[in-house]
Amino acid sequence: DYYGKGLFSRSEFEVMAERLATIRGRFLLSLNDTPEVRATFQGFRIKATKTTYTAAREANAMVREVFITNYEPPTNQLNLCDI
Repeated sequence: DYYGKGLFSRSEFEVMAERLATIRGRFLLSLNDTPEVRATFQGFRIKATKTTYTAAREANAMVREVFITNYEPPTNQLNLCDI
């Protein structure tokens, strides 16, 4: 329910992962860093980062995000860290 009550279900993320596994091009997907997201997209490269949501309920709240790709992104283009 993080993205909105009933907006995305876990099964929809599983379908997305299946479809992304078959594409011919590259993709970069950013999602919240949760155990469920990591499990669903475990077949891809996952890099963690911290960011600040400016629209968060708590001003300047640090959150964890993951970049999910089917390629090795250049680290100088993404603010990545190992978490």
